[in-house]
Amino acid sequence: MITAGTVSMMALINVVIERADPRDLDIVTLILFVLAAAGVLVGQTLGQRISAHTVETMMNAIRQRIVSKTRRLEYSDFEAIGGTRIYDALTRNGALISEASVAVVPAYAAMGSLVLGGIYTVLLSSAVFGALAAIIVTSILFFRLNMRKARVAMGEASMAETAYLKTFKDLLGGFKEVRLHRPRGDDLQEGHLAPKSMALLMVRIRAAASTTTAGTVSLLFFYIMLGTICFILPPIVDDAAVIAQSIYVSVFLLSTVETILRSVPLVTRATFAMNDLESLEAELEQHGDSAKYGPERAEFETISLEKVTFNYRNSSGEPVATTGPVDLSIRRGETLFCVGGNGSGKSTFMKMLCRLYPPNSGTIRWDGALVDSGNASAYRALFSTVYSDFHLFGHLYGMTDIGEDTVNGLLAELGLGAKVSYANGAFSTTELSTGQRKRLAFAVAILEDRPIMVLDELSADQDPEFRDHFYRDWLPKLKAEGRTLIVVSHDDRYFGLADRIVTFRDGRIADAV
Repeated sequence: MITAGTVSMMALINVVIERADPRDLDIVTLILFVLAAAGVLVGQTLGQRISAHTVETMMNAIRQRIVSKTRRLEYSDFEAIGGTRIYDALTRNGALISEASVAVVPAYAAMGSLVLGGIYTVLLSSAVFGALAAIIVTSILFFRLNMRKARVAMGEASMAETAYLKTFKDLLGGFKEVRLHRPRGDDLQEGHLAPKSMALLMVRIRAAASTTTAGTVSLLFFYIMLGTICFILPPIVDDAAVIAQSIYVSVFLLSTVETILRSVPLVTRATFAMNDLESLEAELEQHGDSAKYGPERAEFETISLEKVTFNYRNSSGEPVATTGPVDLSIRRGETLFCVGGNGSGKSTFMKMLCRLYPPNSGTIRWDGALVDSGNASAYRALFSTVYSDFHLFGHLYGMTDIGEDTVNGLLAELGLGAKVSYANGAFSTTELSTGQRKRLAFAVAILEDRPIMVLDELSADQDPEFRDHFYRDWLPKLKAEGRTLIVVSHDDRYFGLADRIVTFRDGRIADAV
């Protein structure tokens, strides 16, 4: 519709040019011109709306797939891919693709107009058409040649931007440490962020220069085309009306080319963005768990780890550190304290136990049955956890059936009633001190009401009063409710409250008594 309307207007204007007296008002031509203009406007509006709807629907599907595939990653694979990689791919690329959707419709309409405009020149003069076709083809060849360099530079710019943002997040994530340590901040800014920003600047300048050169060369050829029609073709065509109409057509084609040239860089960046999203999806698919999740059975009698190991790997996939082999049996209702120095393997063991880290060797048995990818989801449903690097959600996702009074009563028991409340499915705030945040995470773990609680140094960052309350009151209370407690602790004064103490050293269990 857009292309037909645009070319129709061009033809109608040429009809006016051909008239003996252009001042005579031709009602029919005027009505046709108004209809053609309305067709262009309506077509462009509808086209852009349809394009935006199509693209945004596609992006919604991509987001949903990436979320689903991300959820199916093993935790170790998630760490290897990186949350930053997934977040940046969705945010940056999504914005580029959405922006390009607006430019696609005018660009395609302009290309259609370019083709129909060329066909229209055949009706005017074969000589004019031949000259225009030769110049346009040559222009396209030079444009494609220059755009190759631009695409390479755009790809480099995308990688440079990713590298810069990854380092920039060090500034945001470590702002306290940067603020407290000026040399660290200076080095981060001047030694890393500034060079990467400069590298991004230079590669973007190269990409812009290549794109600009491609556009300038294309415009040069169209000025050559206009000059050819004005100064070279008149003696050959020998028809002033045809020359006048051809000049108008060439000016019209010039405007369509400018529309196309404006859209090319944006569409090219959107193509890179789509390729990056497809690459991310393929990576997530490669590592994702394809097993269908069955019903969760939140009960157990024994869990046995038999010669279980887990290897940390570098970016090349080579093992750099190993935890295990670990042999340990856990019985329902007991309280285990996991102790040992920093780096002894306690936290890694916790992730192995919950099968966030799938074993590289050895087996985990749940009431005698082998835990594998087919039942890993149901197995993980046994555990409520508060890891040392926990994330605190502002909502009780997946626990909508818990009453507000129950939650607020628990918050009061944990000494948080004056700081945070629960209403309409959300906590009033999560902006709390480190110790208070741990207590809030502890409250969520209690509300999950699962048979095993894994608490990784929860007593750290707590005041002495709550620490004593945690060990002497909360742990016995939870045990009396039938929960199995696995607690990472350095508080040796409370070790007597444990049924067993499991000591870790150099990634292995050194003692279990």
